[in-house]
Amino acid sequence: MALYLITGAAGFIGSSIARELVRRGDRVRGIDNFETGKPGNIATVRERIDFREVDILDYRGLKEAMAGVDWLFHQAALPSVPLSVGDPARSHNININGTFNVLLAAREAKVKRIVYAASSSAYGETLTLPKHEEMVPRQQFTAMASRAETLPMWTTQSRQICWPWRPPPAPRQGRATTLGPDGRSL
Repeated sequence: MALYLITGAAGFIGSSIARELVRRGDRVRGIDNFETGKPGNIATVRERIDFREVDILDYRGLKEAMAGVDWLFHQAALPSVPLSVGDPARSHNININGTFNVLLAAREAKVKRIVYAASSSAYGETLTLPKHEEMVPRQQFTAMASRAETLPMWTTQSRQICWPWRPPPAPRQGRATTLGPDGRSL
């Protein structure tokens, strides 16, 4: 049976992935430093996964967490445009250097597949819809996000994802979509 590692496992999307993998009966390992993730997000599955409090900047901890992993869902990040503007060095360190650490540890562990959570914030604040890969980043966070997307891995993009247990955010661009338990829009 495959072993899945989720970075940012206590975040909104990481914890959703963890719950689904546990529901399917898969083996799951999760890491998070709880800087933006919340223990409550994984409370229902924490006893059924191999959870480790590890920061993606801690290369030794990453290497240990990566041992035996087949699939990696890289969800860990400092996801904030305002924080990236206020403290660009810290944001760069976590989002770029941290992602590099994750990829390097995954390569050393011979992880078979990596799925990276990209952000539509990589395209910046623009009213242009739909967003597309040729859009040029204008802010520090958007430049970092678009840079991370060029790394060799599968990339998924989340645009204001909501679940029944999380209220929809105030729409910034486009419209928020709330998904029901069956995965369809409500």
